Parts: sequence; structure tokens; C-alpha cells
Amino acid sequence: MWKVSLIGVIAVILCLLIKQVRPELSSMLSITAGIIIFFYSLACISSVLSFIKTVVDMIPIDNFYIYELIKMLGVTYVAEFAENICKDAGYQAVACQIEIFAKLTIVIMSVPIINSIIMIVEELG
Repeated sequence: MWKVSLIGVIAVILCLLIKQVRPELSSMLSITAGIIIFFYSLACISSVLSFIKTVVDMIPIDNFYIYELIKMLGVTYVAEFAENICKDAGYQAVACQIEIFAKLTIVIMSVPIINSIIMIVEELG
């Protein structure tokens, strides 16, 4: 955790110093730092996915639902990352479009799960 925090703080300090002279380099440095931090995050995610796989193996539930939920979580993280990069670069309109697209993607991905819930409720009723 301290490495990621250090990378972030150093990147921000360098961006503030460079922004006065070369604003375009400041944006590139910010994006690069974000990508490096994103890859550090991916390393952490692998251990979480391993834990989830262990839990899924213990619970009698269709793996499809768990994997869809994990994919939805991934969509939110990737979209937020891209959105923040766009906002940082001054492209708020593009950031908003990414956010809207991510929300629509999650809705589309949730349709099979919602359908299954409706079918279970109908069987109980």
C-alpha cells in the first residue's frame, strides 16, 4: 500500500511542478501514474479472485452468477479509472459518456440475474 501511495504523491507533486511549464506533460505523467497504480491494483485482485473461487466451490450456487457479479465489479473499476483520467485531462464530457456507458453495461449484464430472481419468485408463489 505504501508503494502505491508514494507513487501517487510523487506523481502529484511532479505534476504540480511541471504543470506551470508544460501542462501537456503534466497530464501524461498523471495518466502514467494512474496506469502504474492500476496494475498494482490488478495484483491485489488476483488474491481476492482466488478467495472468491474458494467460496464459490463451497456454496451450491451456479458459478455464472458469481462470475457475472465479478465482471460487473470489474466494469465499475475500469470505468471509474478511465473516467478519472478523462476528468484529469479536462474532458468531462467524455468522462460522463464513459460513466453512462458503464451503467448501461451493468444493467445489460444484470438482466440474466434479475430474470433468474423473477423465476425463483414465481416458483415460490
